[in-house]
Amino acid sequence: MNWNVPTLTGRTREQVNVEHEGFFNGAHQVDLAKGLDELEASFNQKKAAVEQAFVKIIRGIEGRLEFLKKIAPEVQAEWASVRDRIGEEKPHLAVPLLIVSLGLFAIFAESVLLAPSLDMLGVADRYWQQFAAFGLCALAAVIFHLAWDTLNAQRVSKLWRITWRSIAALAIPALAAWGILRGYQVAFSSELAQNPLADFLHGHPFLASIFYVFVTLATPIAAAGALHFASTHVHDWYEYTTAKRKAYGLSQELASLGKKLQQESESRTHTLKAVEEQKNRFKATYAIHHERGQRRLAKKSPLWIVQLKALAAAVLTAIVVYPASWIYHALALLPFFVYIVVFVFFRHLREHPTPQEYFNHEVVRFADEEEEEKQ
Repeated sequence: MNWNVPTLTGRTREQVNVEHEGFFNGAHQVDLAKGLDELEASFNQKKAAVEQAFVKIIRGIEGRLEFLKKIAPEVQAEWASVRDRIGEEKPHLAVPLLIVSLGLFAIFAESVLLAPSLDMLGVADRYWQQFAAFGLCALAAVIFHLAWDTLNAQRVSKLWRITWRSIAALAIPALAAWGILRGYQVAFSSELAQNPLADFLHGHPFLASIFYVFVTLATPIAAAGALHFASTHVHDWYEYTTAKRKAYGLSQELASLGKKLQQESESRTHTLKAVEEQKNRFKATYAIHHERGQRRLAKKSPLWIVQLKALAAAVLTAIVVYPASWIYHALALLPFFVYIVVFVFFRHLREHPTPQEYFNHEVVRFADEEEEEKQ
């Protein structure tokens, strides 16, 4: 049995063996209470370290639980508000994305029809006509989308509503006039090309104006509606999923942390109980071997073993330095110095054995059955 304590014989802090220390101190008449007190102090330190480690973990869990319980009403209220406004069913993304795609396609188609009419603005290149026509259609769609967005009075200021509604109100007659001009331009181009369409447009100017005004005005309005519809539904989808994830995640984390707190508390109790049982076991083992040391003692190893070790070291040194001693004669004295150093070293160990060596040399008396029967 090993444990880390300030050693019972005053050596530096290291890992010691209960049996060895108990036997050694008992043989040297060290008071039993002293060793038991040091064991008690050592395990008290160990219990304090265990307690500190668990307190740190438990306080972290309790702090997290307190924070979650504090924000739980707000999160649940937000989730309830979202469900009341949107409904229990999760919003879908497929339809809004399809509608906004159709709105973009409408703008692209209108830019193709609008491009030739930009000749009147001095844009003659075909590619620049396509680019400018798409930009104008997108600009009109954005204006109507922002004006539509002002209907939600909670999200925008009064100045913002007035500004974009005024711009949208000016954009409607401007686009209507642009549609009439497009009709005249198409009629003029058809007349130059001797196209029968020119006769029809000149014969039915009112119908032609209605058609081109409708195309010019309806396309950006439809695109703005598609954008507004998609943005609203995407926002609802995001708000619904976010609120649901927070609410369900909060509930799951609260349950998980509650179980974890209970497990850590039980683990702390079991660990402290295990340390207490280990302390009692070590103290009992120490007391038993302390009594053995008092009764049996240990015998000292023979001196001839020390002499034999020193002699072996001297002979080995002589074999190694023999060739060089013919050149440096002083090396011939090295085996004698080695003998002295090794002898002093092992003699010191013999006179001052470690607790393990002392334990290994315990005096054991073998009983004789015949003598015991005679007695």
